Amino acid sequence: LGLFLLIIQYNEKIFIYFDTASYAKQMVQLASGDILAPLIIQPLGLPILGLPFFWAGLPPYFSFVLVNFIFFWLLIWSSGEIINSFNVPLATLITYIIIALEPIFSFTIWGGLTDVPFCAILSLFVLLCTLNTSATNSILLGAIAAVAAYLRYPGLFLLVPLFIIQMTRSKSIKQSCMNTAISLMSYIAILAPMFIRNYLATGKPIWSSGWCIEDS
Repeated sequence: LGLFLLIIQYNEKIFIYFDTASYAKQMVQLASGDILAPLIIQPLGLPILGLPFFWAGLPPYFSFVLVNFIFFWLLIWSSGEIINSFNVPLATLITYIIIALEPIFSFTIWGGLTDVPFCAILSLFVLLCTLNTSATNSILLGAIAAVAAYLRYPGLFLLVPLFIIQMTRSKSIKQSCMNTAISLMSYIAILAPMFIRNYLATGKPIWSSGWCIEDS
C-alpha cells in the first residue's frame, strides 16, 4: 500500500516535505565520502540506511521509501509479537489495523521519513525487553537503543529505560550489573562514531542546523 501511494505521489509531483530533500542531499554527501560535510538536518541514521539502495542505482527518495517499507514490516511483526503475548485476539487485530494505516500518513501526507523506522526500532526494543535475558539479548538492546538515536536524537532518551530495565531484569545483582555493562558497551560502541563525526564537523556531539534546505 505504501509503495503504491508513493508512486502516485511521485508521478503527480505532490509537494515533498523539506526534510526529504535535506536527507537526500545528506545521503549524496555520504555516498561521495564527504562524511564531514555540514549537515542539513539531523541525524545520520536514515541516509545511512538508504545508502545500499542508492548505491544500487535508486533515486534518494525511492531509497528512503524502501527503507520505510522494510521497517514497516518489522514494525508489524514486532508489535504483533508483543500484543500476542497477552493472548487478546481483539487487541492484536486492532493493533494490526492501526499499523496498516501508517503508510497512508507516511507516504502521502508526511513523505515517509523516520517515522516508521523509529517506531519499528522502539517496538523491537520493547519486544527484546520481554525476552529472556542473555549476553546476546543485552548486546542487541544496547545496539537497538543506539540505532534509535541515529534515527532521531530523542532516541537518546532510551538510555534511561535501557539502564533501568537491565538493572531490574535479573534477580541477581551481579547478573543485572553484567547485563547493564554489556548493553552500555554495545550502546557506546555503535553511537560513538556519530558523536565523533559530529564533533569533528561542528564542534558539538549533537548538532542540527534547523529545518531548511541550503542552496548549493
